[in-house]
Amino acid sequence: MNLREAEEKDFEIIYMMGYDAWGDGLSKPDYLLTCKSSIKYANGKWYVLENDDKVLSSSLLIHNLNHLNCGTGLEIRGIGSISTPIHLRRKGYGSNLIEKTMSYINRDIPIDIWFLYSDIGADFYNKLKFEALPNNFQKRTSSLLMAYCQPNTWDINTNAPQIEIPNYF
Repeated sequence: MNLREAEEKDFEIIYMMGYDAWGDGLSKPDYLLTCKSSIKYANGKWYVLENDDKVLSSSLLIHNLNHLNCGTGLEIRGIGSISTPIHLRRKGYGSNLIEKTMSYINRDIPIDIWFLYSDIGADFYNKLKFEALPNNFQKRTSSLLMAYCQPNTWDINTNAPQIEIPNYF
């Protein structure tokens, strides 16, 4: 499996990976139009995992969240829109993509804090060393805010050093 940045030709496939979860009853053409016009999708950088035959098996979106560091100098990123086609789920592609993407980005810029909002519960992300933030830092009732932090960088329980806790991204 190969990690790479998404290309323009990939976006329809990427968007359709999440149709069952985020389609909200829209027709497929309407859903694709919504995705193509999404500011959230345009503001991040997409990564994909593909096999040797160039078939995409998983995708995710990385957001630069340094505007939340409150002058601490911490490097903060958000991982969003993690998706795998239905027929390829539960084969480890999503986990593999998350690990490879984090490792790839950390080579150029060591990231202090990685955030994500889980719509599938904590267990999947706990295996990747993400921890749920305490209830007083949760911003949504429908998604669980989780973080992966470099050791001795940021205290997930006390928010020290002080940063802004991200809203859904």
